[in-house]
Amino acid sequence: RIERFGSGELIPFVPNDVQRILHYRCEDQLKRTGLVRRVVLKPRRSGLSTYCLSRFYRASTFSQQKRIAIVAHDDDTNLTLFNMVRTMERNHPAPLKPKVGYSGKRELHWQNLNTRFRLGTAGGSEIVGDQISFLHCSEVSRWGNSASEYASALLKNVAIADGTEVLFESTA
Repeated sequence: RIERFGSGELIPFVPNDVQRILHYRCEDQLKRTGLVRRVVLKPRRSGLSTYCLSRFYRASTFSQQKRIAIVAHDDDTNLTLFNMVRTMERNHPAPLKPKVGYSGKRELHWQNLNTRFRLGTAGGSEIVGDQISFLHCSEVSRWGNSASEYASALLKNVAIADGTEVLFESTA
C-alpha cells in the first residue's frame, strides 16, 4: 500500500500510465541484458519515485542479501522517500512480510532476508563504499556541482551483474 498524494489515505499501488511505461522499459532491459540502468526525465507528480521505490521494495522482499540505496538531493526528500518504503513495509501482507531486524532513521534491515534499505544524501558519505544491488537516485538535477563525481562514486558500488538495477530520475 501507498499513501494517496495529498490525503494520506492508504491505497493499493496500481501503476499509472507513466509508471507502466517505465515498468515495461525496465522489464525489457532486464530481459535483454540481465540488469537495469535507466536515466529518467520525469514530469512533476507523475509517481515515478513511488514506482522506483515500489519496484525495489518488491524485488527485495523476494530475494536475500540485497542492498538498496536511496539517494536524494536533501534530507527532507530522503526522509519522504524512506517513509514511503516504511509505509509499504508496515502494510505488507502478514504472511509475506519480511521480519524487521533493525529500523532506524536512515536504515531498514530485514533480518530473515539479510536485506537492507539505506538512505544517502547527494554528496554525503553514507552510501559510498557499500555494495549496492538496487540504486535509486532521485532529483539528480538538484544534486549540485559535485553531482557527477558523487554519481560516479555511487555507481562504482553497484556490480555489473545480473539482477542489479540503477534508476536515476529527475524532474525535467
